[in-house]
Amino acid sequence: RAFLDLIASRDSQQNAVELAAHSRLASSAFATAPNAEQLAALALKKKESILAYWVHPEATYIWLVSPDGKIHGARAGITESQLRRLVERARAFSYKPDLLAWRELHRLIIQPVQQWLPKSAGSLVSLLPHDSLLQLPFAALLDTTGHYLAEHYTLRTVFAAGFFQPEGNRNTLGPVVLIGAPTNMPAGVSGKLLSLLPGAKKELDAIAAISAGNSVLITGGAAVGKRFLTEAPTARTIHFATHAIIDESKPFESFLALSERGKLTASEIYDLHLTADLVVLSSCRSGSGQVSADGLLGFTRAFLYAGAATVIAPLLDIPDEPTVRLVQEFYRQYHSGATKSRALRTAQLTLMHDLRNGRVFASTPAGPMQLPEHPALWAGFVLQGAE
Repeated sequence: RAFLDLIASRDSQQNAVELAAHSRLASSAFATAPNAEQLAALALKKKESILAYWVHPEATYIWLVSPDGKIHGARAGITESQLRRLVERARAFSYKPDLLAWRELHRLIIQPVQQWLPKSAGSLVSLLPHDSLLQLPFAALLDTTGHYLAEHYTLRTVFAAGFFQPEGNRNTLGPVVLIGAPTNMPAGVSGKLLSLLPGAKKELDAIAAISAGNSVLITGGAAVGKRFLTEAPTARTIHFATHAIIDESKPFESFLALSERGKLTASEIYDLHLTADLVVLSSCRSGSGQVSADGLLGFTRAFLYAGAATVIAPLLDIPDEPTVRLVQEFYRQYHSGATKSRALRTAQLTLMHDLRNGRVFASTPAGPMQLPEHPALWAGFVLQGAE
């Protein structure tokens, strides 16, 4: 609700964002959230499922609004601290994934309402996660038959029920603005220079080719940030391929690396005025951030406030080679007419099947290395906002 109030404040004031002394954004208006009956009517009208969670210190509560407009509820007997540890196990990066954690999470938070979820493969399920579940890529939840949740459903995430309300017209005619692949990197929070990203330029060039000439490529030198600020307001799609530095102790100082001296901070993103239909952050953990009672405080929240209809960003670290493949397939599907959520699902499943069949390799000093079917390699990207 706090973020909805913030959006209402933006829409009512139409002026620059002010940061309060305690580094929180100030709200001066109140939003009207839909009630249960309105959500049920929306699910019935759009034929989608709405899956909401509330993590309590003693248990986790689940509500499912099914496509027939009926509301179902369940209680998972796992405490807040137990759930947090289980999510941390699933998210931990190692060569061999903790599949037991992914299976246990499916058993606890999907299975109790499984009977009311749609049976048709690819049906849309909209997620309203809470607490540690905000950090979880639901696509990789693993059922007892060995199938991932993404193999059954098309998934999207929303911050609050108020985001299900119809939105205004989005910019679908402007250019695709592609930014990143700095030739010189700034320092991170630790003061150490960030490493170069060999696959970033390849990724941006591939998207430019798919965009059929309607793209603006911004890479390299010190003027990158200034040019981005000029192009961003009219862009229909904005795609970043660079480092994202998350500072959970000072969320507004988190930044996207644009050049040696150029940084786009979360605070600056809140000041943008965008009409973009889509923002994609192809940067490690750029969809993550500080978990608060108001959701994740990070780049996704900032871009949605700035006016973007949808943000796609990873909750996990993303290696170069698989990411380039996934991003290319996403844009091929999206520019061929698929919705953003269905294009992401297709791209993720395509990469997952290629990994499963030994068709994806990483370059190493010792030569090409075959990559495993690991959730971190294909399931990390999460779509938030309009589908």
